[in-house]
Amino acid sequence: MGMDLSTGINIFLHQVVNDGGMPFTPSAANTLPETLADALVDVKAGRVEHFANFADYLGAMDKL
Repeated sequence: MGMDLSTGINIFLHQVVNDGGMPFTPSAANTLPETLADALVDVKAGRVEHFANFADYLGAMDKL
């Protein structure tokens, strides 16, 4: 959204004060186990990339 983390947190905290609570409805749905299970399937199937350094990783992300 074009803002740094500090600005985002400040906006969130101001909204908490304005709303008198969370500015959204927290959800108990947790998709992490599904996502983690999918990731493990990919790792076991060899569908992963390895990078020698962070610059190589960033180069690969730029190509996406």
